[in-house]
Amino acid sequence: MESKTLYLILQILPAVVILFWAVAIFFKKGIRKSQLLMVAGMVMAIFSIVDRNMAVLFIYPLFFLAIREVTLRSDIPKWDWLIFLPSLALAALKIPVATNIFLCLQMMTFSIWAVVGVSRYNKAVAEFFDTENDSADRLTQILLYLIATIVVLEVLAFLPYRILKTPPVAVSLSLFVTAMQCLLGWNVYKLDTLPEIPVEMPKPTPAVPKPQPRQEKAENEPDNGIISRILEEKMFLDPTISLASMAERLNTNRTYLSNSIHGRYGQNFSDFINHRRIEYALELMKEERDGTNIKDIAVRSGYSHLQSFYRNFAQIMDMTPKMWLADNRKGK
Repeated sequence: MESKTLYLILQILPAVVILFWAVAIFFKKGIRKSQLLMVAGMVMAIFSIVDRNMAVLFIYPLFFLAIREVTLRSDIPKWDWLIFLPSLALAALKIPVATNIFLCLQMMTFSIWAVVGVSRYNKAVAEFFDTENDSADRLTQILLYLIATIVVLEVLAFLPYRILKTPPVAVSLSLFVTAMQCLLGWNVYKLDTLPEIPVEMPKPTPAVPKPQPRQEKAENEPDNGIISRILEEKMFLDPTISLASMAERLNTNRTYLSNSIHGRYGQNFSDFINHRRIEYALELMKEERDGTNIKDIAVRSGYSHLQSFYRNFAQIMDMTPKMWLADNRKGK
């Protein structure tokens, strides 16, 4: 087999891997905008094999917007889309030397910006969550694999074609890029597992008075027995509980149960369950404040997802569990 043919065949391997992950991510349920942008960037990598001057210019802008969408924790500003203008201009000119120089500048600028942005995001995650969260490192891994791949490709782009088409170089390059794309694709596929944190972090509150779960409405109706049974049996601790399943356990219908909850607490079913769970979590945290395991508290309080516990705790208490524990330890 000729060296040139071997080189072309080895180019197909990473392209197949990229295409596989692009299809898997695109058809994934609940895909987020950042994943779509990264899929587009991965597809551009495939086209860059055919027309390097055109497609490769758009990889970094697409990943820039994707990381921007995650780290901002909000919609991408309209002005950010102007980042495509330089790439469009150079793609139209099709000047190889200018493309290579621009890509090097683009790579350095993007890398520095992305490292700073991802670091700030991970810091915000660390401030909000007081337990280890492996998914918070996913952006860092995506950034690492992307930069490693592009750096290698950019260095090799300056090598003569006669060196690139030799079997040792071609095989090594193909295996490296394929491995990086496998890791990149997997992390982009799992990107929707990134922890959700509020745009504005809760502010610490004074130690006294200690906050308690907020009630939307004072109790204003006599207990019809249903609410008492829910509280006595702690039905809200069941992570799979729903309005329908609770109504069935209470031998009533959903409308009557919903009206009873709203009449007593002024809350809908979801708010009622979350308030009761956070109240229960607070009791557990008071008992175990010196060696509190937040993940264990969340599970025992009826949460199957730690992120949901943190989000609801912050919404109800105006502070994170970490802040609450620190506040209560001061008030000992």
